Amino acid sequence: MRLLIEHALTFLPSQPCVVQTPQGPEYEGGSYSGKGITGVSILRAGETMEPALRAVCKDVRIGKILIQTNLDSGEPEVAETSTQLLCYSAEHLKMTSTIVL
Repeated sequence: MRLLIEHALTFLPSQPCVVQTPQGPEYEGGSYSGKGITGVSILRAGETMEPALRAVCKDVRIGKILIQTNLDSGEPEVAETSTQLLCYSAEHLKMTSTIVL
C-alpha cells in the first residue's frame, strides 16, 4: 500500500529542490508546492490505506465518507461524512480500493 500512496503523491504539484545529504553529496528531488494534504477515506474500502498514508505523510488530516446504496433508487449516495477535517485549499487524496460512480 505504501508504494501506491507514494506513487499517488507524485501527481501533486511540486517544484525542483536540491538536498544536501548527511554523507555530503547532493540529491535532486522535488518539494511539495501546495498548502496542505487531506486524505479522504471511503469507509469499508479505503480505510486499509490510512496507515500507509500516515506513514508517508506524518501530519496528514484524514476525512471519512460513507457511501451506501439508496434502497429506493438503487443509486449510490453519501450517507455520512466527517467533513470538518476537509479544507478547500488543500490537495485531496481519495483512498478507495473500489471505484464508486
